[in-house]
Amino acid sequence: MSDLAATFRARTATMKTWKPRNTPSSRDRLELYALHKQAASGDAPATSTSSSSATDITKYNAWKGKRGMSQDEAMKYYIMECDRQMRTYGTASENTAQTPVNTPSAQQTTQHNNNHSISTSKGLAAIPLLCAAATETRQAYISRLRSTSHGDGWWLKQEALCAEPSSLLATPEKALIHLAQMVESFSLYVQSPSNLLEEYIPFLSPSVVQALLWPIHNVLLALWIWMIVCCTTVGSLASTVKTILFGSNTTGLPLDDIYKSEVAATHQICRTLCDAHQALSVRLVGLALWPWDVTSLQTTAWVLDCAGYLPALTFFSVLTVCSWWYWIFVLPWLAAWAIGLASLLGVGYGLIELAGM
Repeated sequence: MSDLAATFRARTATMKTWKPRNTPSSRDRLELYALHKQAASGDAPATSTSSSSATDITKYNAWKGKRGMSQDEAMKYYIMECDRQMRTYGTASENTAQTPVNTPSAQQTTQHNNNHSISTSKGLAAIPLLCAAATETRQAYISRLRSTSHGDGWWLKQEALCAEPSSLLATPEKALIHLAQMVESFSLYVQSPSNLLEEYIPFLSPSVVQALLWPIHNVLLALWIWMIVCCTTVGSLASTVKTILFGSNTTGLPLDDIYKSEVAATHQICRTLCDAHQALSVRLVGLALWPWDVTSLQTTAWVLDCAGYLPALTFFSVLTVCSWWYWIFVLPWLAAWAIGLASLLGVGYGLIELAGM
């Protein structure tokens, strides 16, 4: 653990002097702040001790959103987030001011490349955080809701990660997040003074209802991970086809960048989903994605070692197109079964909570 702490301190020092080539988003800045505070100080206090300015409240809420994450975990995720942001936003060179980009075509290419990289990296980089959130136990979930106000839910702060939130491509993610927000809102409503449910059904205490909804919350987290992998795969396919057809000079996306930042990164993520420390729901997602990981991503890596980026990504594109039935029929069917099973498990956990076990 001393190596982890030393690496954490080194990354902290690096970020203090880092000058990004492109301005990081407010969300990414808050993510770094929250992870650093969690790593350095542990859980946020129940109430903010700083001033009530909008900036301080936002920073406090971001830190509070990491409650329950161990300091070692926060260090690890802070290091990963630092590396992701430095890779995504780049580092300004000393002569940036003397060599501005003035041609419209170059500006468009740079902007397209940055937007594509930011969306894809943000989705993949969020998966370890979602995996950590899925490990929350039933009692920890109920305890967290008790200290959460109705308008301060965790899901209310989430947004689409694999596409611009205002774009049509973000619709599937937004629909899933909206469903999760409805589940969370109901979980918070049952503990509010205006709750009428307990008045008519006395044995349905807030903790019983929240225990019933806890498996659904976890499954929705797992489905979000699955959706990020699917969206990244589709984006990788589109980027590869465009680059092969029109060339990297037109798209601004070299094949080696597509492979390293998307295909290889997705392969690495899929391999970690089945790790023993992951929650059961996350491991089931890893199991559902295992056939795709072995037949396509692993095989693409072998082709790369033998023939290079162009044959490897061509092979990846062909396999992705040929497996359309897997993405359109098999995985959605498994997702529907997962939600149904979570609902049944929720009834069991509700009965356990009702019995006081």
